[in-house]
Amino acid sequence: MNMEFPMFYSITYIAALWLGLTNLLGAVISRVLLSVVYFLILLPMGLVRKLMGKDALNLTGFKKGKGSVMINRDIVFLQPMISKTLFKILNYIYYGIFT
Repeated sequence: MNMEFPMFYSITYIAALWLGLTNLLGAVISRVLLSVVYFLILLPMGLVRKLMGKDALNLTGFKKGKGSVMINRDIVFLQPMISKTLFKILNYIYYGIFT
C-alpha cells in the first residue's frame, strides 16, 4: 500500500455518492417537471376545448351512430409523391431540415 490508494478510494466513493444523488434528482425533477407541464398547459387546454364543444376525434358521433367514423380518402398515391415525402422526412430526421 502506498499513498495513492486512500486518495483513489475517496475519489471513487465521492463519485459513487454524486452519481446516486444525480440519479435521485433526475427521477424527482423529471416527475415534477412533467406534472407542472400537465397541470399548467395540457389540463387547462383540454378543459377549454371541452367547454367550447370541440370534438377533434368525433367521439360523440361514434357513440351515437352505428357506422364508422373513419373518413374515406380516395387518393391515388403515385411513386413521385411517395418518394418526395419520404425524402422530406429523411432530411428532417438526419439534418433537422424540413424542405
